[in-house]
Amino acid sequence: MALINKIREKTGVAVGIIALGLGLFVVGGDLLAPNSVLLGGSKQEVGEINGQSIGLQEYNLKIEEMKVQYALQNQKAAGDAEMDQLREQAWNMMIFETAYQAEFDALGLKVSDDELYDMVQGENVHPALVQAFTNPNTGQFDKSQIIGFLKNIDRVEASQKQLWLNFEKNLGPDRLRTKYNNLIKLTTYVTTEEAKRNYASQNAKATVSYLYVPYFSLPDSAYEPTESELSSYLAENKNSYSAQGVARLKMAPFPIIPTEADSAAIRAELEDLKASFQTSENDTAFIRSNSDVPGVPRIVNPGELPPAVQALAGEIVETTVVGPVLDGSSYKLFKLKRTQGDTNVYARASHILFRWTTESDADKKTAKDQANKILNEIKTGASFEEMARIHGTDGTSTQGGDLGWFGKGRMVAPFEKAIFAANSKGLLPNIVETQFGYHLIKVTEVPTSLSFQMSTVELNVTASDDTRNEIFRKADYFASSLTSADDMEIKAKENGLVMQEAKTIRKGDKYINSFTGAREVVRWAFNEAKVGEVSDVKEVDNNFLVAILDLKALGEDPTVDEFGEDIKVKVRNQKKAEFIIKKLDGLKSQSLEEMAKEFGTEATVYSMPDLTIAGNSLNGAGFEPKAIGMAFGLKDKEISRPIKGDNGVVVISTQSIATAPEMADYSYNKNQLQQSQSGRTDYFLAESVKELKKVKDERYKFF
Repeated sequence: MALINKIREKTGVAVGIIALGLGLFVVGGDLLAPNSVLLGGSKQEVGEINGQSIGLQEYNLKIEEMKVQYALQNQKAAGDAEMDQLREQAWNMMIFETAYQAEFDALGLKVSDDELYDMVQGENVHPALVQAFTNPNTGQFDKSQIIGFLKNIDRVEASQKQLWLNFEKNLGPDRLRTKYNNLIKLTTYVTTEEAKRNYASQNAKATVSYLYVPYFSLPDSAYEPTESELSSYLAENKNSYSAQGVARLKMAPFPIIPTEADSAAIRAELEDLKASFQTSENDTAFIRSNSDVPGVPRIVNPGELPPAVQALAGEIVETTVVGPVLDGSSYKLFKLKRTQGDTNVYARASHILFRWTTESDADKKTAKDQANKILNEIKTGASFEEMARIHGTDGTSTQGGDLGWFGKGRMVAPFEKAIFAANSKGLLPNIVETQFGYHLIKVTEVPTSLSFQMSTVELNVTASDDTRNEIFRKADYFASSLTSADDMEIKAKENGLVMQEAKTIRKGDKYINSFTGAREVVRWAFNEAKVGEVSDVKEVDNNFLVAILDLKALGEDPTVDEFGEDIKVKVRNQKKAEFIIKKLDGLKSQSLEEMAKEFGTEATVYSMPDLTIAGNSLNGAGFEPKAIGMAFGLKDKEISRPIKGDNGVVVISTQSIATAPEMADYSYNKNQLQQSQSGRTDYFLAESVKELKKVKDERYKFF
């Protein structure tokens, strides 16, 4: 607490409350991770940094320490989503402590006591402290509050004191990291020529035409690569695949779906609550105790009532509980109390709209005569709703003309005037003309200023324990009966299961296909499983999942088997490109339109004005920077050679180029480019340190 003591010597008395939202390496974790010391795991290293082995126990202690810090700062424990982020931050903190310090020492970087004092009490107070000690009423930073807080540090709550100690502990390292990064950023320099090119890339514009033949337009089966081609590609691009551990899985998911009995049980549970909800005097407390979804009573107008309740709005006199009502995947009870005091007026109506085709008197008369004819049919007994379905000309016709509830000001004046003048339900005797046509109107709820206090109790329809146990039993029996991946496919089909294949999963993946919470399955594949092994039943995203490991490789010496699917796509596209280019080369004396006609329906010609180099994309073709770069190197009307792109082959022709006008001063562009490059420095610096210090991350074995 040297810093606190130093500040006490120099400062007076004031009182403040600190709430530090600092981004100073805030991390967390858990000691009970898979393969942890407490669970008896045998492999106790999570990685290596700068030649130093990082043990699981050391990493877990760091995580646990910072998990406490997170709870102090946020007044809650970290959930699963937060823990993923905190573990990553914890690892980055260990990289900082182990790898960066050697760099600081080599450069002689230090943080003096005077600097620390200055960041708390001097002229350059840390931004987090400025934020924490800014008066919310005046918006002014009050340095005296920091003084008072530190002078009384031993008398504040233990959690606040611990927050300060964490902040003080990280203040120096954070300052060192900032100094180091700033030193690197100061080496960033942009020349005037670079600024000119950057300006031109954003402001020079070309009008182009281009022929585009996408790879997907050719059948994959005709361009399947040979084993030799795959091997050659991998040999040429080995660095792109080294150290990328991959696994391939076949999976049989068993969806955890509620049964009709489960749904009926939820409905019955709400039926049992209905009477006590009706008589409840504290609806907020009742909802808190009985609803799966939190909520409080709110005032609504008739138009805001749920559809299942709207039809009853006019009949609600006293407190009424409606339901249970099935709404998606939950049942709901709605408690409604009739209230007064809303200054707005609401009504509900249905209509049948007869439009005229032109503004001529003859067309208007035809529409009006048709409207009067149908009006008379309704007056003599025809169903208004059925007539709306047959003769209505707007979107309400399929709902029998129902417009629902609406307030004043929502409809055009003649229509609104007719409805809000009604004092009883029923068909209005005369047609109403508006700018849209002639309307037949049926008032289904008379105008009212009523509003309602609505409280909602909602129970999600979920699988019961009995249902879950039965589905688990089936999944477990299925898993125990399997002998191979082929066997899984056969038995999955026999059991009506939808098989899935995860062709390429990697060590750090949290997702498998559409399954988002699949980290446990990934850990199993890379840690415990052998090729051909069947997993035990895993619960993933409301499914019980059974998996077979079809392939596993840790990436030290990549092979075609490991990366075959990824390599196949690239080699296949290469072969397609060669075919397309060869065919287009034979047509190079023709126009783009003639080339497209000769090539076939797969080829399309596009035009695009205002194309810039900085844009990188062509309409219809996507990301094709090579073709765009070629366009700005062509003469007017010149047609390029075929260009192999990321998504297809492009032949481009520049119709015209509007060069960027010369500027006297490019300092703005120079500063803009330099700021952009400096903004990326922190990331690239961190990645460079990881590479130079040989950071090896094997946390996938445990988390």
